[in-house]
Amino acid sequence: MLEMLREFICDFSNVPPESITEETNIRTEVPMDSISLLNLAVAIENEFGIELTEEDLKEIETVGDFLRLIENRK
Repeated sequence: MLEMLREFICDFSNVPPESITEETNIRTEVPMDSISLLNLAVAIENEFGIELTEEDLKEIETVGDFLRLIENRK
């Protein structure tokens, strides 16, 4: 699932996939504005059939946080 999330993140930012790990901070290490983050969330919702709230997005700091959230919602 990390590989798929990497692809999504790369689609909405200009970072190489190999630089994205579970510890990567989505807010400080990935150049993504709020619209891109929202688009990323929508893509994840559509891909995994889950719903993410605004509160969920506020709590996400790292790629690992995103992975755990996806796992908990599946």
